[in-house]
Amino acid sequence: MRMWMRCQAFHEDGSFLTCETLLPGDPSEDKELIFMYDLRRSVTAQGLQPISQFTGHNDMITCLAVSPKAPNLFISGSKDLTVRLWDRRSPPSAVVMLGSQESGKENPQAHSKLVTSLDMDPNDPNTIYSSGADLRVCQWDLRKGTTAASTKLFDKHPWKVAASSEKDNVAVCTSNALLYVNMATQTAIPATIPGRAAGKLDAVGRYHTIKWDHSSKQLYAGSSAHHVDRYNLLG
Repeated sequence: MRMWMRCQAFHEDGSFLTCETLLPGDPSEDKELIFMYDLRRSVTAQGLQPISQFTGHNDMITCLAVSPKAPNLFISGSKDLTVRLWDRRSPPSAVVMLGSQESGKENPQAHSKLVTSLDMDPNDPNTIYSSGADLRVCQWDLRKGTTAASTKLFDKHPWKVAASSEKDNVAVCTSNALLYVNMATQTAIPATIPGRAAGKLDAVGRYHTIKWDHSSKQLYAGSSAHHVDRYNLLG
């Protein structure tokens, strides 16, 4: 029996989450799991054992994010088209599933194609953002389990979304652009670096990850061309 690990999300207290596929040998019996580990319980990586596990997704889990304001909460997205909210104090099942209930579907769907990325608002624990291979970025209200806003401004899949400290704003990277998107006004501004075409990434490689430093209000973007770029998008 083998495990396939894909993505991680870290808490400030030393615990972290992983999404993993249990591979018993028969593909029809593959199982999607989220594990929580605690770095304080072992001095070596080999000695780490899960302290909790969470189940419910029925296809590959593609992304995880933790809440900066509510540390016990985290979210996951999947190829099964769902976005789920979890409380690490109450495994194994999700607390909330986001999206609309489609006819003939077992669970509410957040996107019509796989969920590519998630992030939680740094100031509002009730607001999260998701992106999907359906070319959409969604803003969700956790109190209602529904979308507060949804935009489809992209000609390529939005692979990563990162919530800004400014209300209703996110950075979004696609396979060929980096954009600063206002969900309320449904507008997108291409990010720029001097000497490069606005927002275009063909010459520098696609960004595979983006992350805000909220204290400096700067965005860091890691490129497939083996470098990190820094953007000042908020002033």
